[in-house]
Amino acid sequence: MYNRQLKNLAEDLKVPLIDVRSHIKSSGDLGLLISDDGIHLTSEGYQQMSMAIFYDLQKHMAVEITPRP
Repeated sequence: MYNRQLKNLAEDLKVPLIDVRSHIKSSGDLGLLISDDGIHLTSEGYQQMSMAIFYDLQKHMAVEITPRP
């Protein structure tokens, strides 16, 4: 529910969103990616999160920016 609201807010504000949660959920065995407390990521989970952020930042930065005169 939280992730859905966050997506709606980003859409309403027209800001880019890096959906780390969806990436983590689709990256494999959640037992290996999320720690026993069910909240924090494991080292493998943090690696997956950093990859999601890296690839999405590349995508968002691919937009051409006109240099200042």
